[in-house]
Amino acid sequence: MALESFNRRLCGVMIDGQTGAELTVLETQVLTDAGVDLNTEARTDPLGATAALFASIIGTGLTTDEAARRLDLRQNCVRQMIARRTLYSGLLDNRRYIPLFQFEAGGGLIPNITEVNAALPDDLHPVDVYDWYTRADPDLFVGDDIDAPMSPLAWLRNGGDVESVLTLARRL
Repeated sequence: MALESFNRRLCGVMIDGQTGAELTVLETQVLTDAGVDLNTEARTDPLGATAALFASIIGTGLTTDEAARRLDLRQNCVRQMIARRTLYSGLLDNRRYIPLFQFEAGGGLIPNITEVNAALPDDLHPVDVYDWYTRADPDLFVGDDIDAPMSPLAWLRNGGDVESVLTLARRL
């Protein structure tokens, strides 16, 4: 574990709030002797960040039974929603997961998200779906305030026109 922690800190990946800046004196000396410049800026590992986000989406995802209880539906209704692609889900190691980002804090689904889910291409990776739903889109802004774009999720939560989001989803 110590070597794994060292390697991750060296690569600039955050572990428990630590980066390469927290190397021990011995680690620093070994690296310096090997010719490593420790004054360079730490870089984020994009593959590591994607893997961490994917793990989070999977790890917090609901089972079909949990989603049914949260939506106050029977499991077969949830399975039908999944089959129609109105409830976004994934399958990993024979386990169905339903990402939480589609749900309101109180339990129900975000308004109109079922229509948008059905419009998404079915070959998108879960991280791509999450990113698309949560990143501000320059085409979604309220009134004339083009300097304050909203994410598709925020747009739907705030009662924005679903057609605007459907148009964006169909372009993916």
